[in-house]
Amino acid sequence: PFILSKYGDIVLSHQWENELNYLYLDVLYNKYPLVHNSNYIKETGYFYGNFNIESGSNMLIESINGNNYNKYLYMNNILFKRFSVDNELNINEFVSKINMLFQ
Repeated sequence: PFILSKYGDIVLSHQWENELNYLYLDVLYNKYPLVHNSNYIKETGYFYGNFNIESGSNMLIESINGNNYNKYLYMNNILFKRFSVDNELNINEFVSKINMLFQ
């Protein structure tokens, strides 16, 4: 976050077989525009599919222009609720995994 606040405005990411990583979550949490191709979080950020350079460049331009920024923030909040420790689905899954240890 320090480097971004000092030297950057947008994160442009291209991944292959690493659908979710903490960089994405850090960027989104700090409300920086994230241009990415992760299908796992495609509903948030400025998503371009697979290796589509043209779509990626369009999303980069969209992020530079600040298009859909309010929707961007809204979708970030939904994403963070999905990963929240207060999310009932996460709690139930965690409890289920612990219970499996004792069976």
